[in-house]
Amino acid sequence: MKMKKVTLIIILSVLVGLSGMMAQERYAIIDSTDFEELSLGEAVRIGLENNYNLKIEDNFREIASNNVTLGNAGFLPTVDGNASMRWSNEDVEQQFVSGDSQTRDGARSNTVDASIDAEWIVFDGLGMFKRYEQLQQQEMTATYSWKNSVESTLYQIAESYYNLRYSAEQLRVLKETMEISRARIRIASDKYDVGKTSKTELLTAQTDYNADSSAYINQLNQLQQATINLNLLLGQDSERQYYASDSINAISLYSYENLKEEVLKNNSLLKQAESNKIGTTYNVEIVRSERFPRVTAFGSYGYSRLESQAGFLLSNQSTGFNYGLRATIPIFNGLNINRREQNAKIEKDNAELSYEQVRLEVIAEFERTYSSYQRALGLIELEMDNTSIAKENIEIAFDRYKLGRSTFLELREAQKNAEDAKLRLLDAAFAAKILEIQLKRLSGNILEERERIN
Repeated sequence: MKMKKVTLIIILSVLVGLSGMMAQERYAIIDSTDFEELSLGEAVRIGLENNYNLKIEDNFREIASNNVTLGNAGFLPTVDGNASMRWSNEDVEQQFVSGDSQTRDGARSNTVDASIDAEWIVFDGLGMFKRYEQLQQQEMTATYSWKNSVESTLYQIAESYYNLRYSAEQLRVLKETMEISRARIRIASDKYDVGKTSKTELLTAQTDYNADSSAYINQLNQLQQATINLNLLLGQDSERQYYASDSINAISLYSYENLKEEVLKNNSLLKQAESNKIGTTYNVEIVRSERFPRVTAFGSYGYSRLESQAGFLLSNQSTGFNYGLRATIPIFNGLNINRREQNAKIEKDNAELSYEQVRLEVIAEFERTYSSYQRALGLIELEMDNTSIAKENIEIAFDRYKLGRSTFLELREAQKNAEDAKLRLLDAAFAAKILEIQLKRLSGNILEERERIN
């Protein structure tokens, strides 16, 4: 039993030592040129080029743009070419007015018709004008939908990009903690060798170093996950390794009133809901236009030839134009126009209600985001002070420990305080950066940011 216990201790010691070596080796790889430096502007460019959802949304926008034509609205005439040939074989018995009669079995007749026919609706209660305006509004709605998709994608890319930088900064803090723990082991070992401290202190220093190594390795996994997530958004191979070169510390300051005004003016979701609301008003007017007379001009040029073995004519051929005007006046169609107009009004009311709901949701999201953004900025100032104090405290505690004027517990506490302060500062800076990007998205300025970083 004792032998098993000794063997287990040896195995654990080897594993811990390997973990520390793996952590150091991995960080050496991070500092090497194997990691490709990537700016936010480049990440955005790659992501927008490769994102399939944006390509689909752009196709929808192109479809809406293609639909905005005079022909689709009903302004232009329709021209058709028609041709037909008919053959018949009939038994004929005819009695003429003159008293003559004719009987023939298997009389054949052939008819050939060809024409070019045109129709042009010259008046339909102004419905064609409303349809054209509606098509233009639908194009505008599709554009706002596309813009919203682009903004959402930009936000996701920026969030993932800064998360990669955030994870790397956390790794740097944990590496600094490991270096202090490694130095502490050397000092404790030297003291133990000359009999100035107990083995307990040396073992505690090694245990703390192993705990720091474990935290470091866990953070390496977080960094790798952040890299995979970014590659997914960029449409890249998951094995590509990037170093995010843009800092999370560059944070803009915004005025509440100016930003709220821009949100109400430029928010793509709000503009899309507003455009959809306007579009539904045309449905009502288009249905109402059906109550008016419809005037259609028509004309055709035709050719016709008949050949028959029985009857008054053995052959007949004609060519020429015919044209005219046709007026259609709706008198009664089962009250369907009334029903469709009522439904169009309900759809219009629903669109107005939907707009008001979206407006409330956008304002509420802005209020929440701006409030969190202000708190994050306050936390940055506080944690900067804490980090400065903790840095000075760890330097003093380390010097005192080397001189034997403080215990390893005091040094460890100062060490953890410094680590926690740095990590909290990173948390606040990352939160503020993401909230800043969210504010840009809500205010419709994230596309302008894209132009700036490119």
